[in-house]
Amino acid sequence: MKGMVFALLVAPAALAAPRTAVIAVGNCTDADLLRDARLMAELVRARIGPQALTGEEFARRVGEPPTMSLEEVQRTLARAEALFYADRPQEALALVDSIDNALTRLEPGAERWNTHATAALLRAMTLSALKRRDASDDAFRSVLRLEPNYRMSSASYSPALRGRFERLRQEQVRAPTVRLNVASLPSGATVFLDGLAVGKTPFTRELSPGLYQLLLGKDGGFSFPRALALREDLTLTVDLAFERSVPPTRELCLQGSTEPGGGLPLGHALKLGLLLEVEQLVLVHLSRAQPEATALTATVVDVPTAQRTREGWLRVSQTGSVPDGIAELATFAVTGEPSDRVTIDAPRPPAPVAAPPAAVTARAPEPGRSWRTPTGIALTAGGAVAVSLGVLFLVQGNNAAAQFNASWPASGGAPRPAEASDLRALGDQATSKQTLGMTLLGVGVGLAAAGVTLWATDSPPGGRGSSAALLVTPGSVSVAGRMP
Repeated sequence: MKGMVFALLVAPAALAAPRTAVIAVGNCTDADLLRDARLMAELVRARIGPQALTGEEFARRVGEPPTMSLEEVQRTLARAEALFYADRPQEALALVDSIDNALTRLEPGAERWNTHATAALLRAMTLSALKRRDASDDAFRSVLRLEPNYRMSSASYSPALRGRFERLRQEQVRAPTVRLNVASLPSGATVFLDGLAVGKTPFTRELSPGLYQLLLGKDGGFSFPRALALREDLTLTVDLAFERSVPPTRELCLQGSTEPGGGLPLGHALKLGLLLEVEQLVLVHLSRAQPEATALTATVVDVPTAQRTREGWLRVSQTGSVPDGIAELATFAVTGEPSDRVTIDAPRPPAPVAAPPAAVTARAPEPGRSWRTPTGIALTAGGAVAVSLGVLFLVQGNNAAAQFNASWPASGGAPRPAEASDLRALGDQATSKQTLGMTLLGVGVGLAAAGVTLWATDSPPGGRGSSAALLVTPGSVSVAGRMP
């Protein structure tokens, strides 16, 4: 009975609560920060129920965390090889299939690619032993399409298999291709396809049609994994500065400075909120200005308006232990309810939302202004809307691409005719929405820049008015101002 009463009391609050994600911000290897953020997430979820984002939902959007180490994958592959040579190809194939997904979650590079190639060749041999010649050839092609000069060892593979591999190599040279163009912000990132480093951004290459995994890496960080269904030319841009701020462990965390003067990485947080399709973010961060003055802070951000709603903090008396009053801090984050332990004002002066690459000074409307001011305001607003829609379409396109990847036959071969039309529709949806998203982003930034320029050049003689700044960052446009 008590459980029923509790459910009746909690349910209305949960239904009224906005969709919320609790995200740690700061050093994503800080054990204290991660522990406190996880506990905050549990406490917030206890108050708003299913409206709180789970770790599993987060991972589905940004990429699943590793489930096996590279060494574990290689040991599993060695067992599969032993089964094959013991004339047990069906069991060997099952083991190879079991490591496919684990491989795609590992950090890209030479070791991962070599393991992938070894697994693909073993798959080809087992499929050949099972009289599945077409699927076997597809496994060989998955290596040749990215490394056409790959050589099979004469000590490990039979002359018949090596002969088939060579014939497929010659066919690959004559096979039709599509063009992949990849840009990144910042540029100069390494491009990985199926774990193999194939160039740097800006990147262009002709590839065989098919399904690939794309990752970008720079300065030790990596983008979110993307499943590319290449059937026609494709161009995409990756916001690597944002995506590499999420750690490869896929903790609910954003890497970024939270020290005085550094400021919260709110630009990245808002992009993450859009990607996760949540309405509210609770950003949990530790401020360690001095060893004896550590504070655990919760900053609540409204994603649709990009505004900080409230901010409260607790004094942390002992490093390595859960701060006293963390349950009250969670209640404050959800309801705004004050507490004796929660200090409403932040313990440090608020830092800027983001350091803009450039600011265009403008004036607010005053009597005597011309058509430039209202036109500029309208263009700026239209640009902001276009950027928001662009981000939305990019998220939807990436989701469609992920669904395409999940629906592709696990064997890696061609889909059945009954599935082909559905897969084609998913692929078309992913490509069209990604293209539309990038177009809207470009148009939005252009409109906003033109609008602020008109506004800035429409100043009455001797007038002081208000000042404003256009902040343009990859995937976002915002206007900050000061009223007199």
